[in-house]
Amino acid sequence: FLNLGDTEWTVEGSVRDPARPILNARLAPDIVSLEALAAISPVLKEHAVSGRVEIKELSLAGRLGTIRKSAGLKARVASKDLTVHGTSVKGMYGQAIYGDQKLTIDPVVIQPTTGMISAVFSADFSEAYLQKDLHQYFGTLQIDHVDLGEFLRLASPRLEGKARGIADANLAFRGTGLAWPEAAATLEAKARVFLN
Repeated sequence: FLNLGDTEWTVEGSVRDPARPILNARLAPDIVSLEALAAISPVLKEHAVSGRVEIKELSLAGRLGTIRKSAGLKARVASKDLTVHGTSVKGMYGQAIYGDQKLTIDPVVIQPTTGMISAVFSADFSEAYLQKDLHQYFGTLQIDHVDLGEFLRLASPRLEGKARGIADANLAFRGTGLAWPEAAATLEAKARVFLN
């Protein structure tokens, strides 16, 4: 087990053939304190994340010697009383699946006080897709009638009070090659922002 503050995770697994060890681990469903994780995670600490998330499923399997190529990962989480920079986040749900060197995070939904933010991300890390001119990254972000002040506060407290109004936006990217700058160069965005 792994003990993080008020959360104790139990992991079960087995190794059948010592010559070709295969990891097969599953985390028992549990509720995790984000304050405990923030103590060891700079990202969570930076964004002042607090509250709890419920682990619906978390399993990892693969050959230990070639875990990157053979891993199969499934994870599902749901928020209980999540806050970011003091802003309550309702209806957050996340699912990640990794297998056959393909990663899909679908969907990640965050619902602040008003409106909804949803995102879908996928990537292919197999050798065929690491070649030039083949798409490796895909992603979309949709902001639907979100209070701009709440959205900026979620992103960073330094932006709080910079703008007021309602935001509707649709953003998509499709990357080529290996480097993120190449993926960023394919960014397409459409947005409507109503300011007052």
